[in-house]
Amino acid sequence: MALAENCKRMTELNLSGCRKITDKSLLAIADHSSQLMNINLAYTSISDTGTLALATGVCASKLHVSDHAFCFSVYTNGNCRVNI
Repeated sequence: MALAENCKRMTELNLSGCRKITDKSLLAIADHSSQLMNINLAYTSISDTGTLALATGVCASKLHVSDHAFCFSVYTNGNCRVNI
């Protein structure tokens, strides 16, 4: 994902309503966005795989998921390490 690779200093990301955001996209964000502190994932198509990637990625210690409403594929396991 070019955004993650080229915007390494971003601190906030609103992906609400972006239905084409996938777990693969979140893997790229988790690998490259060390300054990310807040992400909105409402109405996206992500699953536990994506949230787990964020929970274990370079931004994990300071990341807060501000909204994950209507992410029907996200269960407790993926969210257990992400501040919601």
